Amino acid sequence: TRAERANQAGRRIGMALTATTAAAATMGTVGFRNFAAFERQMTRIGLTAEASTDEIVAASDGVQQLARDLALPLDEAVSGLDTLVSTGMNLEEAMSFLPSVLATAQASGAAAADIANTAEKTASALKLPAEEMQRAFDIMVAGGKAGQFELNEMAMFIPTLANQFANLGMDGEEGLQQLIALLQTVREDTGSS
Repeated sequence: TRAERANQAGRRIGMALTATTAAAATMGTVGFRNFAAFERQMTRIGLTAEASTDEIVAASDGVQQLARDLALPLDEAVSGLDTLVSTGMNLEEAMSFLPSVLATAQASGAAAADIANTAEKTASALKLPAEEMQRAFDIMVAGGKAGQFELNEMAMFIPTLANQFANLGMDGEEGLQQLIALLQTVREDTGSS
């Protein structure tokens, strides 16, 4: 059952991260509570993605490493992963998108959840694979610098507009470039996003 899987996953994550638990315990009660919350969140995300315990443990390690490498708060990294999984991605797919999502969130100052939602909607509507997502974010950032419609605004509007734009026959990197150009033009002509 789902509850048994949650218990098993929680035990396995706890055993796999014993050193981290010990470190959290030495930091005091707050560190231990934070680690326990992280463990619960990762277990919940894994269950949503119908992942195995081994996949949950590997994803937990991966999320912690990405957060350290990008100097992001761990809860921000988990939030990005949670958003990707909530869109229907399995854990492996979500983890393949996560590095570009977190790097872009760090560089832009936007929330990881917003960037993750933008990544999923853009990739889905414009048929962009995970390995092209960083390039897609680079296009968005460059478009934001060239005009006045910035990445944080794109994160709010692209999830709704990408499907409509794809219905016009636009897709891939070229479709994304045209969408960004149109957003910049609209912003310049109307004075607001």
